[in-house]
Amino acid sequence: MVLESLVRAQTAEDHPLRMFLLGALYAFLGIVIALWVFRSHAGLVSVFFSVIFLIPLFLDTLLKEEYAEIHTQSERRLLLSHARALTYLIWIFAGMTTAYAAGYLLIPDHYINDAYGIQLSTITEFNTDLANSISGGAISVGVFNAILINNLKVLAISFLLTLISGAGVLFVISWNASVIGAALGTYVTQQASAIGGPLAIAPLLGLIRYALHAIPEAAAYFIGGISGGLLSLALVHHNTEHAPSQTLLRDTFYLLFLSCAILVLAALIEVYAVPAILG
Repeated sequence: MVLESLVRAQTAEDHPLRMFLLGALYAFLGIVIALWVFRSHAGLVSVFFSVIFLIPLFLDTLLKEEYAEIHTQSERRLLLSHARALTYLIWIFAGMTTAYAAGYLLIPDHYINDAYGIQLSTITEFNTDLANSISGGAISVGVFNAILINNLKVLAISFLLTLISGAGVLFVISWNASVIGAALGTYVTQQASAIGGPLAIAPLLGLIRYALHAIPEAAAYFIGGISGGLLSLALVHHNTEHAPSQTLLRDTFYLLFLSCAILVLAALIEVYAVPAILG
C-alpha cells in the first residue's frame, strides 16, 4: 500500500525529473536487499525487487493511458499523454541504469560477482554471439543486423509479457538497466585505467558509449509495453466492435510500428554513430 500511495502516474507526469531519483532508489534498494538476503543470486533477485517496486506506478500508468485513449478526442492530446508517460518512464530507466553502474563502481570487489555475475555472463555471451554472426568484410552490416534482430526480439517479449501480465515489460526494462549498468561500470573502470587521467572523463565516455543507443532502445521497449498493455485492456474491458476498442487496437499497432522504427534508429546509432564519435 505504501508504494501505491507514494507515486501516482499523474505525479510522475508533473515531475518527470524526480523519477530519475525514484528509479535509482528502487534499483539501489533492490541491490542492497538482494545482497543481504539472497547474496548468491543477487544479480537476478535485485532485478525482481526493482520490478516489484515499479509495478504499482506502471499499472497506474496503463490505466491512465487507457482512459486517455477512450475519452480523448484529439489525436494531438492523446499523443501528448503518451509522450508525457514515456518521458518519466525513460527517466526511471536512466535512474536505474545509473544506480546499477554506480553500484558496480562502489561496492567492494568481492561482491561484484554476486551482484553482477549473471549480467557480466550475459554481456560475454552477447558479444560472443555478435562476433559469430559477422562474416567477411561486411562487419558493420553484420553487427547492425545482429543488434537489430536481438532488439526486435526483446521488443516482442516486452509486448507479449505486458499483453499477458500487464507489467511484464518492467522485467525487460529492469534487466536491461542492470546489464547496461554492469557494462557501463566495466567500461568506466577499463577506461579510467587506460586513460590514466581524471576519473570524470571515463564516465563521460561511458555515457557516450551506452546512453546514446540505450535510451532510445528503452523508449522503444516502453512503447511496446504500453501498446501491449493497451491491447490487453481493450480485450479485457471492451467489446472490440465498439469505437473505443477500435481506437485502442489502431493505436496499439501505431505504437508498435513507432517502437520498431526507434529500434532501427538505435541500432544505426550504436553501430555507426558511436564508433565515429569515440574514434
